[in-house]
Amino acid sequence: MLRFVRRLVSLFAAFDFGAALAYLIIAGDTSAAVIRQLIGGDFAGLRQVCILVISCGTMLPICLLRDISGLEAWSSLSISIVVTVSPAHGAWLAPVTS
Repeated sequence: MLRFVRRLVSLFAAFDFGAALAYLIIAGDTSAAVIRQLIGGDFAGLRQVCILVISCGTMLPICLLRDISGLEAWSSLSISIVVTVSPAHGAWLAPVTS
């Protein structure tokens, strides 16, 4: 039974790592495109720098928290933003019929 639990925990850890990696890749691609538009050019390693800044500036401090109850307000804010923006985004994407 203990062996099964250890395998299950390792599978969860691998899944969480994959989700974090996918988040970083998407955030790195998006932020690199935005920065390219802002500065009007490109330099080698921009995507890697964006991923490094996002991971060290955002994800690392959250991972090092001992108590995540302080994130409760931020979670409520993010959910309310999604609930507010999603209908507006859907209405914006709806085809216009005349």
